[in-house]
Amino acid sequence: MKRILIVEDDVDLGQTVAQSLAEAGYATEIAGDGEAALDALRREVPDLVLLDLMMAHMNGWEFRERQLADPLWARIPVVVLTAVSELVSATIEASEVLRKPVSLDEVLATIRRHAGESHAPGA
Repeated sequence: MKRILIVEDDVDLGQTVAQSLAEAGYATEIAGDGEAALDALRREVPDLVLLDLMMAHMNGWEFRERQLADPLWARIPVVVLTAVSELVSATIEASEVLRKPVSLDEVLATIRRHAGESHAPGA
């Protein structure tokens, strides 16, 4: 079962996405900010990170910088899910950037594209 780390400070949105992903057959974990996401990576490396950018404590850019600094974590595909402008979201290295509001079908399709076997840890 593919594991998705959802990094989202909007509790309702995070739970909605997690529930939809679980119904689609994914295992999920939710982290409320970048620091909690780093803690989650230390416990278990996911197949994909779904990342919000605008968060308190440690934002998505800071998380991504720390993630890319670790060779094991740097291989994890990241899909950014954000409401910030295209200009701002273009400043982050990601597999794909989705703009909120976005349909759950689009989120699922994007995850399917980027959480393939070739991205699995140890592959």
